[in-house]
Amino acid sequence: MKAKGVTVIAVSVDVDENAYRQFIKNHNVNLLTVRDPSGKTNAAYGTFKFPESYIIDRKGIIQHKFLGAVDWTDQQVIDLLNGLSSQNGAEQLRKAEADNSMSPKIVEQPEFLVAGIAVRTSNAKEMTADGVIGKQWARLLQEGTLAKIPNKADASIVAVYTDYASDKDGEYTYLLGARVTSEKGLPAGVIAKQIPAGKFAVFTTEKGPASKVVPETWVRINSLPKSAMGGDRVYRADYEVYDERARDPQNLQADIYVGIR
Repeated sequence: MKAKGVTVIAVSVDVDENAYRQFIKNHNVNLLTVRDPSGKTNAAYGTFKFPESYIIDRKGIIQHKFLGAVDWTDQQVIDLLNGLSSQNGAEQLRKAEADNSMSPKIVEQPEFLVAGIAVRTSNAKEMTADGVIGKQWARLLQEGTLAKIPNKADASIVAVYTDYASDKDGEYTYLLGARVTSEKGLPAGVIAKQIPAGKFAVFTTEKGPASKVVPETWVRINSLPKSAMGGDRVYRADYEVYDERARDPQNLQADIYVGIR
């Protein structure tokens, strides 16, 4: 691939510089490497599962992202790289995105009310040990918070991302609970928010563990161009719906609603 102008850069997040250099020496690493102990690269690219690999074009645009280890000798991977480095690269990318079920359904949704427990967080924070979304789920289910929410409209769990400070890189409020018909009688610690009516791009995750398939789908969503989303994101309220397909958290499937113009 070098003859086609491909450059490989490895980014290490080792805090210990000596350990970093010893690893390079012990494994005879002969490609360009850089060390990022502050984790700025993780935050910039939305990295949450090591290792992750990014294919970036000459304009600095991410064309593809691989989660986990990759066999770079696999013929499908080689074909993708060859395609992206040639004139028909865009067509190869569109095919890859279609194969990953990332063609959303566009719907108009009426406003509705969600009651649940809320916390302020960000995608960067969720990639660290200080992440709070997992703790919110534990509180909702293990502490019986969901059962205490009155006036439920249905049996689904809804996770809302709202009150964005800016965009996907800023802080937002994460509200985890259920659709309700009224905010009357809510127990202490539970709040209600009105989700405004609007246009949404709906993505469906693959089946698998919640901790894997939901973040992976969000990573793909955040890397999609506007043309693949059906419009600009509005960053007003996005949400996930966990219905009867999510009864087994180790093999669930969920729908993700992303607000667009």
